Amino acid sequence: MIEVEIKFPLIKNNEQLITADAKFISEKNVTDVYYDNATNQLTLSDQWLRCRNGQFELKTPVDASTKNSAFVARRYIELTTDNEIMAALNLTGLGLAPALQQNHIAPFATVNTTRRSYQHSELHIDIDRTDFGYAIGEIEKLISDPSQVKETEKELQDYLSERHIAYSQGHLGKVAHYLQKHQPDHFHQLVEAGVISHTNAL
Repeated sequence: MIEVEIKFPLIKNNEQLITADAKFISEKNVTDVYYDNATNQLTLSDQWLRCRNGQFELKTPVDASTKNSAFVARRYIELTTDNEIMAALNLTGLGLAPALQQNHIAPFATVNTTRRSYQHSELHIDIDRTDFGYAIGEIEKLISDPSQVKETEKELQDYLSERHIAYSQGHLGKVAHYLQKHQPDHFHQLVEAGVISHTNAL
């Protein structure tokens, strides 16, 4: 499945506006541990490997050419099985954990988040507040056909605009904000590579 998402700031009454006619699903605590090697090879190619509450996931871009593009929404394929992740990262071995160790891929950031989730038809909304004081909202839709990406992006934009919620390409996601605050060298590498410059970063 392809995940099309737009992030937006939690300012004023944005949370109330976007969730007013949405169904509350859950509130939970999420711990994300992000992985990369010493040269930041994965994140510099916009690949985000994390262990979320003990389960590995990989978000990899649908099209690398969208870096530094005019698209407001980001489009990722999310892989959730060890075999899929190993294939996408060209790793070999008897399992994901040993393969990561063998390739010197190790944790570089841990982000703890309180997440409130809502649903509006096929649109999923997350309201995230981190343990380092950052808050952000995200609206997304899962699609199976790449030809639906532009249509889906417009659907998300219309949903936000109808509720008078401002958003921009440059609004930082929580991982990017964490790196900007705690690992500025890594952050600037990502900006120079076009991974988070003028885009909705993770």
